[in-house]
Amino acid sequence: KQVFGYNQLREGQLESIEAYLSGKDTLVSIKTGGGKTFCYVLCALIFKGITIVISPLKALMEDQKASKNEQGKIFEEIALGFTKVLFVTPEKLCLNREFQHLISNLYNEAKVRFVIDEAHCILDYSNFRESWKKLGLLKKNWPMTPIMLLTATCTYQDAQDIRASLEIPSENFITIRGSSFERKEIVIEVYKRKDNREIFSTDLVNLIKNHERGRIIIYCATQSGCNDLFAILQPLLPNKYLSTYHGGLGDEQREIVMSHWKDGKIQIMIGTNAFGMGINSSDVYLVIHCVAPLSMTNLIQHIGRAGRDGNEAKSVIFYSTKKDLRTNFGILAENRETCFNIQNMTIQEYERKHYLDTGVHKIREVLLFCQNQYECRSQIINRYHIWNGDNIPPPCLKCDNCKNRIKEQPTYENCIEDILHLLEIVKEMSNNNCEITEDDVVEVFCKSNTKKIRESGLTELEVYKSGRKPKFGKPRELGSYMLADLIIRGYIEQKNLLRYSSPNAQTLSASMFIIGLVAEAETKIRVTADSWYYWIHKK
Repeated sequence: KQVFGYNQLREGQLESIEAYLSGKDTLVSIKTGGGKTFCYVLCALIFKGITIVISPLKALMEDQKASKNEQGKIFEEIALGFTKVLFVTPEKLCLNREFQHLISNLYNEAKVRFVIDEAHCILDYSNFRESWKKLGLLKKNWPMTPIMLLTATCTYQDAQDIRASLEIPSENFITIRGSSFERKEIVIEVYKRKDNREIFSTDLVNLIKNHERGRIIIYCATQSGCNDLFAILQPLLPNKYLSTYHGGLGDEQREIVMSHWKDGKIQIMIGTNAFGMGINSSDVYLVIHCVAPLSMTNLIQHIGRAGRDGNEAKSVIFYSTKKDLRTNFGILAENRETCFNIQNMTIQEYERKHYLDTGVHKIREVLLFCQNQYECRSQIINRYHIWNGDNIPPPCLKCDNCKNRIKEQPTYENCIEDILHLLEIVKEMSNNNCEITEDDVVEVFCKSNTKKIRESGLTELEVYKSGRKPKFGKPRELGSYMLADLIIRGYIEQKNLLRYSSPNAQTLSASMFIIGLVAEAETKIRVTADSWYYWIHKK
């Protein structure tokens, strides 16, 4: 209490500290703002050697471009025991042989320990920051040194993939998790984004003006998106101090912006995913997403910037299913073509395809979250984290979906018949060897009779002519949602392409096609017939 000002430890902290100090490789998964940093800081003070914290923050990369003399001075201070905690990037650890030699000397004296902050980056960043894939050298070079891994977002499979990537023996691996990832103080609202930029800008300005407390973070998908939004909002909000933060800023400019944010001068920050990690401001009460983020992990991390002092805060997400899928796919692919010859791929091409397929799956998870109309947002987020034996908290009763459910009184219905009907449609369409889009499947499901559908020949399908119609609710909305759910759950195979539409084309176009059903999809779904319940508004 005298040092840190705390009367008691928070959930999971004591167990994490004890496990790490006893030599266990310890994964600490506690909700944003739950006190993960305290775990390694206290351990570092108790430990007689140095604790090396591996962080994804790019600001560190510039800080570490030290001269030989400066580096020598730092190494000397470490060797003499003057430094207790050292922050480094994976690049510094993996590429600097002198630093590795210093660690080996400390290891021989049992005077070094490791912490990996934002450990989910081991999975998220490995495709474009090569050093994140090479952190297995920690156990290869210094096998007896324990590692503490910190993250606010970790599924069971993520934990196993992180352990495997680091080559940590399972018998020495322990996971400490919070009993709940619920952030009761954050109210989540999701809206379809207006296509008209002027109308959308007006919506944003009204949202900001109606929010008088604290500071605001606005997330955009791209650097240009940040700059364009800044140019639009600045004249509309003359009394607000706005700034941008993204990878396109120079090192000096980025440092100035971050300093102004920490000093409280900046009231509204417009940033990409680059802004967020390492931000622990207690007075952020509104987080806005102008585009659905790349993954549920990113969404949870971003939302977690709000309400750090425990007071009520709000998260507002604007999305467009088709546009955001294409935008985020382009970001994942780094705007390079994604045409693969499946029969003759190199190892690098296979790894890239796997990365992109996994990335699109994560994007779809976020979009399904956005499309959901009645299920509690907080419960969906908690279920994303769920491990066997976990309990889901009760509905928050504050998010947009809870309010919709209370107002519209939908019923919870088993939609297995409509699910099987969608499978029939995909099966017949895929047998015709044509390129199938999700829209095509939904149109057949709804038995649309537009000119486009007739000209495409879809009205000649047997499954169309059968006359079978959806059983519940608004067929287009429900059909689209159930189809997306089938894709995410892995029953329908898809193909995602980013390519030039012609040899002379200057820009890439994204295309998403359905290939067909996975093996035994219908049989597997019939076995899980009780897992296809959805909220239905029948009016």
